[in-house]
Amino acid sequence: MSEVSNKPRILNLDEFAPPDTKFIYQALEYEVQLLSTEAYLRFLQGREKAESASTDEAQALVGIEMLGMVVPTFPKEKAMTMPFPQLIKLLDWIQGLMEGDTKNLNRAVEQTAR
Repeated sequence: MSEVSNKPRILNLDEFAPPDTKFIYQALEYEVQLLSTEAYLRFLQGREKAESASTDEAQALVGIEMLGMVVPTFPKEKAMTMPFPQLIKLLDWIQGLMEGDTKNLNRAVEQTAR
């Protein structure tokens, strides 16, 4: 017979907060902001919009909009003048961060359910 524990179960969400994330462009450091759930959903909508864009120009414009969501201190004018390969690399990197955060959250939920 197993004993039932009267000990409360506590989920410490602070344990799952991602570390500070930054990138450097033209010798300046920019911090990637944590997204609220609402902002993350808008980010996902932007990603879908970018994937369905018919031209590189449209895709880049949506990407710059998404970049502004996660790095509000990065000036839009600077993004507009970046070499296109750098912009794409930055957007891919940020998307990878977002997907990694989702995977970590899913793993945390699975561990908590046990």
